[in-house]
Amino acid sequence: IAPGLLTLMAKSIISVNFMEQRNAGLATVVENINDKLITEIKDVDNFLTGVILRFDEDRIEYINCAHPDVICKKTDIDRTGKVLDKTGKRVSGPILGIDSQGAMHEVGFEEISFKLKQGDSLLLYTDSMLESTNSGGKAYGETMIMKSLQNARGETAQEILNAIIGDFFNYIAPREIMDDLTVILIRKK
Repeated sequence: IAPGLLTLMAKSIISVNFMEQRNAGLATVVENINDKLITEIKDVDNFLTGVILRFDEDRIEYINCAHPDVICKKTDIDRTGKVLDKTGKRVSGPILGIDSQGAMHEVGFEEISFKLKQGDSLLLYTDSMLESTNSGGKAYGETMIMKSLQNARGETAQEILNAIIGDFFNYIAPREIMDDLTVILIRKK
């Protein structure tokens, strides 16, 4: 019950901050969200990881809060990979809702922006997809996730997502997932 309540509280805090700070930089918005989460859940032994995206036409602002990397498929160059910063480094900031005596504010949230073209896709997923294993004990992992997105065919986001989920469950069969699984595919029309 506690994680569900935490998620509802976080959703409310995130929504309010996005609306109130429409014109602020995304890093500032996420810092304010984190401050409010710290205040609300300071005595609870829970925290959040997540990806914050803000869409503006074909431009996407992105902050990763200790969550698995977002995977992007660029159709014009037929290439799939992690969304990285301009230097080629992974984008990941601190966990949301924990303040180890102010240390989180020293790290900060790294904001990057990038563009999607028609047909490009973004794949967001929870760590359950990374860590679920097949009958031989081998984790599905990032490489398989990227390969599945690269090979997925379909005209709609739903068709592509169905192909990815099918690959995942075929890989881990007959085992079941041991953690919650969320997978989101965003495709630019």
